[in-house]
Amino acid sequence: MRRRSLRLRLLVTFGLGAFLLSSLVATLTYVGVQRLLINNQQQSDLGQSYVNAALVRSTLYTSAPEITDLLNSIQNASLSNVLVRTHGEWLARSTSASTYDVSATTIGIVNDGKATEQTLRVNGRIIFVVGVPIPSAETQFFEVFQLSNLEHTLRLLLMALIFGALATSLLGLSGGLWVARRTVRR
Repeated sequence: MRRRSLRLRLLVTFGLGAFLLSSLVATLTYVGVQRLLINNQQQSDLGQSYVNAALVRSTLYTSAPEITDLLNSIQNASLSNVLVRTHGEWLARSTSASTYDVSATTIGIVNDGKATEQTLRVNGRIIFVVGVPIPSAETQFFEVFQLSNLEHTLRLLLMALIFGALATSLLGLSGGLWVARRTVRR
């Protein structure tokens, strides 16, 4: 009876230890990679938004009627939704753009002449909104990036980490069983 109790304690200790350790490593890995990927994606999108805002500014100066075509080409190239607001009115938008994706706070900040960025959760999806003022044309440029590809990648990473944590826990249990058998034999 005493051997059985010792065997059970060793098994639980090894199994629980492996589970806790692998869960901790998986959690830290996921949180670190998530922050890194989101930050890198946002920095890339932010730089692209400034380039696109400059294109919109030059198009407004040279051929304003072609602005909708430009916005649609930006949308196709950057997989984002683009909106342009002039004198408080939405002048143009790309085909999939919605003014609901741009918060009143973001509009207010850009209207005050400051560039801004904001990450929001809208209808269960994460979006990254960049607002850039174009004061020379009394215009505000907004670009909304969908982070769904990134969310998909993070879900796959999470599943792989969970599988790895479970596999490590099973290895810990089997190691505990092996140690328990060797210890009890003596």
